[in-house]
Amino acid sequence: MSTTKKINHAIGKLNKAALELAILAIQEDSPDTIAMLGLNDMDDTSLTTLSMLNVHQLSFSEDFRGQLVDARLSPRGLNLYLDMAIRKQRDRDIENQAIRAGMRQFMMQRLTGMNRREYESRLKLLGLPGHDRGRIELLTDDEEALVFSEWKKLCPEPNSSYGLEQFCQLFEETGISLDRAYQSVEQLRSSVA
Repeated sequence: MSTTKKINHAIGKLNKAALELAILAIQEDSPDTIAMLGLNDMDDTSLTTLSMLNVHQLSFSEDFRGQLVDARLSPRGLNLYLDMAIRKQRDRDIENQAIRAGMRQFMMQRLTGMNRREYESRLKLLGLPGHDRGRIELLTDDEEALVFSEWKKLCPEPNSSYGLEQFCQLFEETGISLDRAYQSVEQLRSSVA
C-alpha cells in the first residue's frame, strides 16, 4: 500500500469519526461540541439530515475523497498525551521487568492493582510459564540478610513509600527471585512498623 493510499485511508477514517461525533453532538444536543466542530452556521435542515445518517450511509465516508475535517493537533494536548504515553510505557516496562524477576500475581495486585487476567496475559506475552500454586520457597539466612541489607539501602526510612522500581532494583542487586524476596521485605516492613 503506497503512502498516498495509507493517508487517504486514514483521512477516510477521520472523516467517519468526525461524522459520528457530529451526529452524536446533534442527537445529544451538545452546543459546545457542535461549536467545536464548526457546525453553528449550518442550517437546521442540514443538521437534521446529518443526525439521521444510518450506519450504511456513514460507511460511504471512507470512500469520500474530500476532506471533511480540518484537523490540527493542539501542541499542549499533544505534549500532555506524549507525557502520559511515555509514563504508561515506562510503568508497563517496570511491571514486565518485575514479572520476569519472579513477582507473582497477588504481589502485583498489591503493588499495582494488576488483576489475574492481565497478569496471565503478560506472562503469555513475555513467554513465561505460569507459577505453580503452593508455598513460595523461603530464603536462606544468608539470602535474607542480603535482601534486608539491600532493601535498607533502597528504602532507608522504614515507612517510606516503595513500589515495583525498588523491587526491580533489589532483584538486580541480589539476583534473588522477587517472589521469594517479597515475603521477606514484607516481614521486615511489618516488624519495623
